Amino acid sequence: MTKVNPQHVMALRRLTDLPVSECRDLLGAAGGDLVVAVQHLRRQPWCALNEVAVVAMLRESGVPHTPPEPRRPVILPDAEVVAELTACGAGVADYFLIGGLVCSVNLRGELMGCSIDDEDLAASAKAFLRRLGAPEYPSLQAYQEQRHAASGTSGESSAP
Repeated sequence: MTKVNPQHVMALRRLTDLPVSECRDLLGAAGGDLVVAVQHLRRQPWCALNEVAVVAMLRESGVPHTPPEPRRPVILPDAEVVAELTACGAGVADYFLIGGLVCSVNLRGELMGCSIDDEDLAASAKAFLRRLGAPEYPSLQAYQEQRHAASGTSGESSAP
């Protein structure tokens, strides 16, 4: 078992509120390397670390650290994007963007936001729709104003 620095254990404890024994075990598994332990925690779905607090904690512990580069999404082939967008029966032309969210209107006239959990697919769909020249609205309010102007209504409707 690797000997761990007690100050690093307490720094992890303050950062995560994990029990001291878990912080010590985590550091031991990381070979005593505080940065490796923090990187391991970042990959855990249950652990949301405040980057400012991480940098401050590492600085206070005397550990040199460079924050990780943000991950850049991988743009998928258009065929994969089209397959995903049309899987629910809507055509590609039925989609538009509102505040960067891929949306469409269903057969009942209801505004539907597409929940795309895969960040590569979401980025690819947005890029694809922009290349096609799909309508893009900066906000829901702008979309509703455009929709009311196009339909010739001036009233306040509760429908999207």
